[in-house]
Amino acid sequence: MSTVSTSMRPFIAAALSFTILTGGTKFVQAQDMPLRIQEDALAAQTQGNYPQAETLWREVLEDLPNDAKALSGLGIALLSQDREDEAEVAFQAAIQSDSALGYAAWGAALASQAQFAEAEAAYRNALASDSTLADVHYNLGVAISRQNERLGQAEAAYREAIRLDPEYDDAYYNLGSLLEQQQRYDEAQVAYQSALKIKPSFDIYNNLGSILNIQKRHEESEAAYRKAIQLKAASVRAHRGLGDALFFQERYEASEAAYRAALAIDPDFADAHYGLGVALFALGNGDEAEASFQEAIRLKPSYASVLGR
Repeated sequence: MSTVSTSMRPFIAAALSFTILTGGTKFVQAQDMPLRIQEDALAAQTQGNYPQAETLWREVLEDLPNDAKALSGLGIALLSQDREDEAEVAFQAAIQSDSALGYAAWGAALASQAQFAEAEAAYRNALASDSTLADVHYNLGVAISRQNERLGQAEAAYREAIRLDPEYDDAYYNLGSLLEQQQRYDEAQVAYQSALKIKPSFDIYNNLGSILNIQKRHEESEAAYRKAIQLKAASVRAHRGLGDALFFQERYEASEAAYRAALAIDPDFADAHYGLGVALFALGNGDEAEASFQEAIRLKPSYASVLGR
């Protein structure tokens, strides 16, 4: 009854400037930049105030005209204002100052504009300068994945990010999603479990529950969904998945309760209406089951063929 979809949680996008400029990359140093202005510029970009970020990065560049990080930040602020020609000039200057940082930041900015092929090329240029950058391998995997092709290359990029940084939970998550998409469930489970050891996550528990249901490991699936609900009690998907896991264990009353919990959150969730109908039918409540099936069909007409209507 439960299906797997990477849309449960979209692949984690490159974090724009924030991964490249602040978030754990091994090639970024803050030693030469006025710290207060840097922090203010990054805060402005985080808040989407790109004109203010531009002003602050330009202020930094008055004192440090060749600072690759400030040039990259300026490029991102300009690109976010649709000033592509000026942004390219800033990124090219950043590349001249620090090839790896400049190309990596440019790639993240291009990815933010959904220009994933161009972002991929920029990331590859960054790695040609320094192949030890886990964040850039990760972002490369994202860019390739978003092009919906060459999944083997995306997988290799995530695995290389993990090799360089064994605590890279997002890389484990995206690897798991990629493997799940290919129905390589045992490998996906290993990747998800590795991510959970680093940082518990609703999305990972939820996806893990789905995989375990598919593998007919319903008690383990139940446990995963209950963990997911502990982290996000208002998730209709987790309650519905829990209902599936309980149904497959023939715990029909508990399954009914889980589906009803999902519908209490979203009364228009067709999948939960269908699941509730199946549970009610198993409990011998034919009239209520039929009403649930009719509601499922109303909300998602494809259920008519599932039910042989």
